[in-house]
Amino acid sequence: MKLVELKKYAIDHRVDIKFGDPQTAHECLINNRGLVKIPGDDKDFRVEEALDAAEVFEIIGNGNTQNLTREAMARIIAEASERKKPGASAEEEE
Repeated sequence: MKLVELKKYAIDHRVDIKFGDPQTAHECLINNRGLVKIPGDDKDFRVEEALDAAEVFEIIGNGNTQNLTREAMARIIAEASERKKPGASAEEEE
């Protein structure tokens, strides 16, 4: 799972995605415009490192919050990518 995929998902689904490294408490937030924010005072870390260490993802949107494991988030991202591929909608209509 890559940062660009999470950003695209956040934009396409108009949600915020929060993730972080539980051991270091480095937390990141991707807002519904795809911008990465680092809340708190400690901003001296790479977002990609926090993403690589993240085991829990929080999707926030439409007044709901959904907590997902890394595997579940990767599956959702993969499914969203499959639906966006050219020709996917033509196959679904048949």
